[in-house]
Amino acid sequence: MLRRQLATASVAVMFVLGGLLGGCSGAAKPSASSADAVLAAQPAKLTMMSSAEKTSQIASNFPMQVPVPVGEVERGQAQGRSAWDYTIVLPGEVASIERWYMDVYTGAEWTLVSRSANSMALEKNRAQTQLQFDAVEGQPSKTRVTAAVGVGTQVLQTQ
Repeated sequence: MLRRQLATASVAVMFVLGGLLGGCSGAAKPSASSADAVLAAQPAKLTMMSSAEKTSQIASNFPMQVPVPVGEVERGQAQGRSAWDYTIVLPGEVASIERWYMDVYTGAEWTLVSRSANSMALEKNRAQTQLQFDAVEGQPSKTRVTAAVGVGTQVLQTQ
């Protein structure tokens, strides 16, 4: 019974996070200028977090196969046993950070499910990631990334 309640709570949190992140319908297409800017951007030069960094900064049970760059983690938490969310501030403009995520995830055999202005959703097997990229107010050379990650949990569906 407790396991079912936790799974239900995890799904509910992911629905809320999906709404906060702008949602991903799968049919959304980036504007030509947004897509061109990301594809033309040089990927940011970021280092990947180690397993120890992921477990200490995001959550102790965060999946090791999910790429996360080293940065200033503002928030990281588990939502039950199969969903997580984190917010991280990274050095670099939005387009170069978005390009880094796109290159690293697709290089690790994740499939790009959808893209819209400053957001993307990817999946690999039963894992899903939804990402939102925003310039840090007053610091255009820094980007805040908000992510929702789920394994066996629908993070791509919104209300």
